[in-house]
Amino acid sequence: MSEKTNGVYVGKVKWFNEHRGYGWIATEERGDFYFHATGLSRVDEPLLKTGELVIFTTVSSPKGIRAINIQRVTLADLRGANNHDHERNRK
Repeated sequence: MSEKTNGVYVGKVKWFNEHRGYGWIATEERGDFYFHATGLSRVDEPLLKTGELVIFTTVSSPKGIRAINIQRVTLADLRGANNHDHERNRK
């Protein structure tokens, strides 16, 4: 599951190395994105685990595009966001 909506991507954590503080997020449509622990939206959150669903934005860096503003989400969160978009479009 991946999509881009207003610059926000949806993906799953492919893997994360806690000791080095970096990992990869997999998306179906846009490939994999590198991320560093400093890209998590809240530093007080526990570190990400493989398979967790996340939303994120991207930024260009000297080594390529990387994920930032990473937030954990659930399928229910995504469904709720889609329902709000549909309701807004009806008005």
